[in-house]
Amino acid sequence: MGKMFMYILYTSYRHTNYTTMPKTFYLYFMFYIFYNNLFKEYMYMYITVYNLLYSLSHLFNIFMLLLLTIYNNIIMNNFITYNLYTFFMYFIPFVVINPMNNRVEYQVFYLFSLLY
Repeated sequence: MGKMFMYILYTSYRHTNYTTMPKTFYLYFMFYIFYNNLFKEYMYMYITVYNLLYSLSHLFNIFMLLLLTIYNNIIMNNFITYNLYTFFMYFIPFVVINPMNNRVEYQVFYLFSLLY
């Protein structure tokens, strides 16, 4: 069992993407526990934590993409004001009507994220 846990650590380390590492380690840890028939009453908690890690990895990816776009604009600027202009011109706001509570909601989309 110690060898299996080291294999889990190795596989989670070999994933060089830092957003998928916690998710991968968590899945391998779940299988490490459930194939040994231990802690069955915590399955719902494991599932919820997995979903939270998934959503946080999505948000972390978006935040990192924004930072990378800022970094690219800082490198490739010929003017002082070109940095923020090129960063904000990719934000696309658009209106969304929510019929459940009957109100308008403003949502934002970042176009440069499609290149990744």
